[in-house]
Amino acid sequence: MAKKSSSNSKTAAAGAVENTAPVAASTKMSGQAPRKLVICAYHGTEDRMEKVWRKMTGISPLIIAVDQEQPLLDIIADVIASPEVDGDFILVPANCVPCSPISLDELAGPFVFVDVSGRRHYSDRLPLPLNKDLLVDELVAQDEVDSEAFMATYFRNHLHRPIEGGFRFGNLVTPVYRTNPCENLVIEAFVRKKFVTASPEGFEAIAVLVDQYLLG
Repeated sequence: MAKKSSSNSKTAAAGAVENTAPVAASTKMSGQAPRKLVICAYHGTEDRMEKVWRKMTGISPLIIAVDQEQPLLDIIADVIASPEVDGDFILVPANCVPCSPISLDELAGPFVFVDVSGRRHYSDRLPLPLNKDLLVDELVAQDEVDSEAFMATYFRNHLHRPIEGGFRFGNLVTPVYRTNPCENLVIEAFVRKKFVTASPEGFEAIAVLVDQYLLG
C-alpha cells in the first residue's frame, strides 16, 4: 500500500465518497451492528491476523496491510475509497488481537486507551466504530491533519462516553511493544483481557503464543 501524506487525507477521502453510492441517513449511528469488520495488519502478519479474528468473531474480515508509520488518517482515507466498505464499520488498527470470542456489538465499544500518566489515546490500537459518511463530514469540517486530534474530535461528536482501559487497570488491553515481553504476562492477558495490542516487534515476539493459545 502506497503511503500518502496526512495533508492529502481530506482530499482523498472526499474524492472517494463522491464516487460511491450515498448511504441512507437512517444507517448513520443507527445502533445496529456495523456491517463490515476491517482489520489492519502489519506486512507479513495478514494471514495470522485473519485467522485469529475469523476464529473469535465468526466473520471473514477485510484485511488491510499497513506500515507501522502509516497515519491512521491515511488508512481511513483508503477505507473510505474502498468499494468493499459502506455505512457503519469497525476499523481495527494494527496489530490488535482479540483474546476471546467477541461480537460486533462488543467491538463497537467504543474504547479509549489510557496510559500510565492518565492520558487518553483516541487513535491507539483499539477497535474503532466508524461511519463512512460521518468520517467525510469530519474530514471536511476539521482543519486537523493529525490522527489523534482528528479522532478525539470524532469521539467527542459521535462516540460518547467511551469505555476506558489501560495496562494497569481493567481487563480491556495489554500492550506488547518490546521484543522480549514477559511470556507469563502475555498468557495472562490471553486468559483475562479483551485485547492484546502489539507493535511489529512485539507481535513477532508473541506470534508463537498466539498460535499456541488462541489458534491452537
